Amino acid sequence: MYGELTKEGLGRQSPLSVKRHEEMPYLILAATSKPLSFPELPGTFDLSGNLNFFVPQSPSKVKPQFLLYSNKAKNSDKLLFETGLDPAGFSKLGSQLNHGHKLYFVVHGFLSSAKTPWMLDMKNEILSQEPNVGVVLVDWSNGCGSLLGYSTAAANTRVVARSLAFLVQTLTEAGVVSPKDVHYIGHSLGAQTGGFFGQDVKTLTGQVVGRITVELCTKRGMCRGYHPHGTPVGSVERNGEKGVRARAGLDPAGPQFESRGVHLRKDDAVFVDVLHTSTGSGWTDIVAGHLGMASSCGHVDFYPNGGRQQPGCWHFTSCSHSKSTEYYSESVYSCQYPTRSCPSYDAYVSGACNPQGACQEGELCGRMGHPAHLPVEGDHYTETDKVRCLKDPHPLRVEMLALQLAVSRKPHSEDDLLLKSLGRSAQVLLKNATPEERQKLLDYLRENKMHRKN
Repeated sequence: MYGELTKEGLGRQSPLSVKRHEEMPYLILAATSKPLSFPELPGTFDLSGNLNFFVPQSPSKVKPQFLLYSNKAKNSDKLLFETGLDPAGFSKLGSQLNHGHKLYFVVHGFLSSAKTPWMLDMKNEILSQEPNVGVVLVDWSNGCGSLLGYSTAAANTRVVARSLAFLVQTLTEAGVVSPKDVHYIGHSLGAQTGGFFGQDVKTLTGQVVGRITVELCTKRGMCRGYHPHGTPVGSVERNGEKGVRARAGLDPAGPQFESRGVHLRKDDAVFVDVLHTSTGSGWTDIVAGHLGMASSCGHVDFYPNGGRQQPGCWHFTSCSHSKSTEYYSESVYSCQYPTRSCPSYDAYVSGACNPQGACQEGELCGRMGHPAHLPVEGDHYTETDKVRCLKDPHPLRVEMLALQLAVSRKPHSEDDLLLKSLGRSAQVLLKNATPEERQKLLDYLRENKMHRKN
């Protein structure tokens, strides 16, 4: 039933079957196509069953780029290294990493690129809080542009995933990175890419990705499960097996994946956590801006504010769909989003799921976003407008910003220029600050700068 995929020229032969599909009786499928292969990538792409709807373009057209940033550099905003789909470039990228430390991959979705503000913000937040890590922004804008159409972009996620898995294999064989220390973060089609990525890493390395975090949001049919009946093919054991530590999904895209039975599943990584911010169930929802996948597909699925319409967002826009990236970036440092396990949002709002007494982190209570971890599982809910973000800036963080300001040569006679010189980190600090808190920070920075200049 499955097309056999083999990998050659990398020291050994191993199966690389994309076991992400089942025959779906209600679909009229053409005769099984022969597997597709590209000389730049290991293995072949199965086009049988449901996967004949996902025929990707060649890597030379998709042109995935990998942009490495690290707090190993003095300035984390500075691009440390960039490479395309090139084994020599992969090796050079590995030489810039701290061996044995965590590596993040951040992947955008349809009609986007690695220059989009949320990717840069997320990269900055992670590097400001975690020592000795690397963050790779994956740019596949050539494979998801408006002229290509959504269906082509959806198919190209397979090439992006295989390219990224090839990079992980190269780094693993060089002893630079272990898949269990990989944290994949994807939004929309980037979230669906994570499913293919997890399976490809397992096949190429024999290990499972540590964590996948995704923000699911696309049309109906694109993001529900790879298997229409919920039975995984080639499932991955979560306990007792080496693997990618976690994968996070930020509002996974639903169109085409959900209806084809092809989507991210919790066996794609040791830990899969999903943020749903714009769930929908039909084309009318898509028109209204509800682009995300409604069904649960991770170890833990977070539904902030019910997972559909987000505070401050209008209908007929992609605002709610984009909120997942904002929530995740804020959760790295400035916001804590406590969650409760509950059968529905209505039950959560009514208080039916409130545990007696203090709720310790565990199966029933957790934290959405970056701090999420097992054993938190199931569907979790929270209300973001009831969360107070960083009321009192951490003194060490403020001191760090003051030091940054002290070496800046920008004028500081006006408040706006003073804050602007701090960069985007200051915006996180001040987003929910009161006027008094803002003034206190300004005074502190002025005093420290003047003191250091004297």
